[in-house]
Amino acid sequence: MTASPKNAPFGSILTDTMAVAWYREGAWSPMELRRTGPLEMHPAAHALHYGSACFEGFKAYRHPDGSVQVFRLAR
Repeated sequence: MTASPKNAPFGSILTDTMAVAWYREGAWSPMELRRTGPLEMHPAAHALHYGSACFEGFKAYRHPDGSVQVFRLAR
């Protein structure tokens, strides 16, 4: 590793193993460990169609004057 983990951007340092479980018919499959690699994603996956997947963690509040302000957008 050449970069300090403290200064590395989120999601840029990975291990060689990942944990995978699938949610089907109301239940999670047993977790399995496999080599880190691409995951297959269905074209109808929520993350591909809704902004909430991109902006998770943002909070917006309506103020008494009717305006809406985003909380800690710069972080």
